[in-house]
Amino acid sequence: MEGETFDNILKNYFIDKKEIQKLKKKLSEKINLNKLNTDQKIYLTIDQANNEIKNFILQISNKEKIYLTRNEENDFNQE
Repeated sequence: MEGETFDNILKNYFIDKKEIQKLKKKLSEKINLNKLNTDQKIYLTIDQANNEIKNFILQISNKEKIYLTRNEENDFNQE
């Protein structure tokens, strides 16, 4: 969605603010979230029972993606 912030995109899926912050912290190790392009794709799997993100994929370029998966400690691992 053009003109949307990263936070607002995730809020559209009823993701908790703390969950968004946790995800942003992990992603910011690899990419500047303030410089996302409108053609970048975001894929996510949400556990609808508690509105937590289970898997998250951010396409950085045609050849590069960031994969994050929730671990048992309720944090995200990068694959």
